[in-house]
Amino acid sequence: MRKILLLVFLFFCTEFLAISENKVAIIYSAGGLGDEGYNDLAHKALNKAKFDLGIDFDYYEPIDPVKETERQLMTYSDSKSYDLIITVGFLSKSSLEKAAKEYPNQKYAIVDEIVFDSKNITSITFNVEEESFLAGAVAALMTKTDKVAFIGGTEAPLIARYKAGFEQGAKYVKPDVEVLVSYIGGYNSFNDPKKAEQITNELIRENTDVFYHAAGASNRGIVSSAKKYGKYVIEVDSYSDWQNEEVVIASAVKNIDVAVYDIIKKLTDNTLENKTYIYGAKEEGIGIVIKAEEKIGIKKLKIIKEITDLLKSGVIKTDFSG
Repeated sequence: MRKILLLVFLFFCTEFLAISENKVAIIYSAGGLGDEGYNDLAHKALNKAKFDLGIDFDYYEPIDPVKETERQLMTYSDSKSYDLIITVGFLSKSSLEKAAKEYPNQKYAIVDEIVFDSKNITSITFNVEEESFLAGAVAALMTKTDKVAFIGGTEAPLIARYKAGFEQGAKYVKPDVEVLVSYIGGYNSFNDPKKAEQITNELIRENTDVFYHAAGASNRGIVSSAKKYGKYVIEVDSYSDWQNEEVVIASAVKNIDVAVYDIIKKLTDNTLENKTYIYGAKEEGIGIVIKAEEKIGIKKLKIIKEITDLLKSGVIKTDFSG
């Protein structure tokens, strides 16, 4: 009996060791853990992978991502201890490209950014058109004036994708809805709440009553104006419990945890490739978080769920021609 128990014990130990071979390192973006956003979601994925897949991981929280990321990348890479090194956010791109060239045999991945023409970097990106399509659908369902607005930080290719998805989603639900578009502009376009508030005030004077944005920290001005005049805001990539739930009714989000976990699963399965993986509704990579369920109502919530399912199944296809 003892011999049988010993064999069973050795079998399970062997099985555990077999799934514990992979070690991952991650360098977080500005804000570190506790950001209630990208970093916390990536960390959630790593903890899940540790429990489910038996991986081990280390992490680093830079105070100054621009200065510290490159140094920590080199430290992790030089140790030759990691099967995969992950960085979070676009600010790490140049540092990652440099490390990848210096350590061609090391596998890397970057979250929410694309690195082209690299033999050892996996890019993790998201279908922002689908994410914004859902925001547009919610806006069209909630407008009472048939006027909704998109406010971008600046006219850039990525921002154009957010705008396109929002317009398509709004028109899908309400073909006659008017979608107004405005840009903050200037050198500080993603951190200029004062100008964002001025723009929002102007749009409200034009009878706009629901706002969506891709304007970073400038969103504070949008929310401030909406709060003052009793209008609605749909946030983007905001995961926290908002203080302004009377106006912030929803947030279109990237499910960073789903994507990071999937990449690590591919690593453990030996199927991870050096290419760009795009996570959309089908992959559960994007979604819409509803905070004002009572305001939106059961009927409209059902429509939002139906639209999400149609995106997942591919019946609804977002179209961005640039």
